[in-house]
Amino acid sequence: MSRTIRQITRSLSARRNYDFPGQTLQPPHRKQSVPIAALLMILTGLAAACGKAALPEVTRYPWPVSTVSPELYLGSNCSDEYYFRVCAPQSPLGRLGCRQVFRPPESLGGLTPSIPLLVCRVEPAQGESLLQDEYIVNQGCSKAFYLRYVIGREGSYQLIRNIADLKAVFAPIETPAEAISYAAAATGYTPFFGHQPQPGLRYFVNRLEETHAVESSQGYRVNLVDERVCGCGPHTVYGIEITVTRDGEVSAGSPQPLYQDPSLDDACFN
Repeated sequence: MSRTIRQITRSLSARRNYDFPGQTLQPPHRKQSVPIAALLMILTGLAAACGKAALPEVTRYPWPVSTVSPELYLGSNCSDEYYFRVCAPQSPLGRLGCRQVFRPPESLGGLTPSIPLLVCRVEPAQGESLLQDEYIVNQGCSKAFYLRYVIGREGSYQLIRNIADLKAVFAPIETPAEAISYAAAATGYTPFFGHQPQPGLRYFVNRLEETHAVESSQGYRVNLVDERVCGCGPHTVYGIEITVTRDGEVSAGSPQPLYQDPSLDDACFN
């Protein structure tokens, strides 16, 4: 199973399974007559009242992204700590601002050109925060979890600090595989594959679609999921449609609730 930015965050905060850091681009919420929290409570009640409701169908798509190389991570001169490494301030990666580094998730394997890459966590000084153009995604909850990327070129490290840097390296976006990986890299949201509907989950839709890219006049539309588990339950997995233009601009559609895990209804995460 591929590791994602959001999954790394979970392991560090002793949440659920380890994987990849989790969230910066807040899903845009449009004005609506019923607040989304109240709507979810209504949907939750309806789902519970339905008892043994039919499970959703899943539309499957092939995984179009190749495996991303971990060589830059494995070659980093940082000390091992569980599923990540800690970089000393005077180390090459530490001087780039990387307090911790992580293996690149498989979802980034479609980026072109194919360059060795790792995920870099930045920790600002106590009480300070970073401006939006100083990081790519913020996967934290009550505490910020700022992420950047580092690539290897000509024997040295190159920092990808923000979306402008990401565009400069990986645009134009010309294939579905590129679009999926670029959307995941730019937003921190997760590709959705391999889900098996379970009677124990609380579903809000009749059909789930695995991640795929649909070509449009602007570029591509990619469906990802937001699995954040901040605050107290119930915790909802949302579907998010990401528009990726050929020149690397990214925008997110409105979040659509997909399902909840009732076992986490009483869980709180910071």
